[in-house]
Amino acid sequence: MENSSSSVSGLQPGSNNRSLRNERLRVRRQQESHEERPNRLQLRRSRRLLARQQESDEQRELSLQTRRERQHQESDEQRELRLQTRRERQRQRRQQESSEQRQHRLDRLRTRNRSMEQFKADLTVSLTYCEVCHCLLFVGKAKEMSNTIVVQACPIDLDQVLTNDEIVVICSKCHTQISKGHWPSTACNNNLAPDTIPLQLAVLTADEVRIVCLICPFSR
Repeated sequence: MENSSSSVSGLQPGSNNRSLRNERLRVRRQQESHEERPNRLQLRRSRRLLARQQESDEQRELSLQTRRERQHQESDEQRELRLQTRRERQRQRRQQESSEQRQHRLDRLRTRNRSMEQFKADLTVSLTYCEVCHCLLFVGKAKEMSNTIVVQACPIDLDQVLTNDEIVVICSKCHTQISKGHWPSTACNNNLAPDTIPLQLAVLTADEVRIVCLICPFSR
């Protein structure tokens, strides 16, 4: 009992010193001027940036893992308080930034938005479809074949399926079947072309469609 009481009493001075130190910091920050606060924050950002540059990959991964665990364990109220504090800091930082800093921040946002728009444009351009089964595929996965070879492999008319180009863009599965002289069973002219969706089904959401459909597609 004496050892436990002495250990508790030994912790009290440290906790009191920590409380006094935190109180002094709080009073000092309340008394600082508008010029001193940006200088203090800029100095703290510089120290953090220098520490991040000097830390190893293992230290950075450990720091990120600790942050993820702390955020995962926080309650809804704690998360909302953290996000609210973050928004308030960003608002204060934007109010105190100079015209050069604001212009630099806006330029970074514009560059990021242009990069995202370019990514979406590249993703759209890189998609095509098979002219036999009409499946969607990437341009790098597409195969090219002579229109004459495709017509010879098809047992029925292809006027409503293929274009008038000499080269036909098809998927790898259709390319394999046609190269063997067989017509793919998934071709759209095998009565596999989807009909017009009725108005009663066109207005349904994705969840409602999965409820009423006979076959529910899924991916692993």
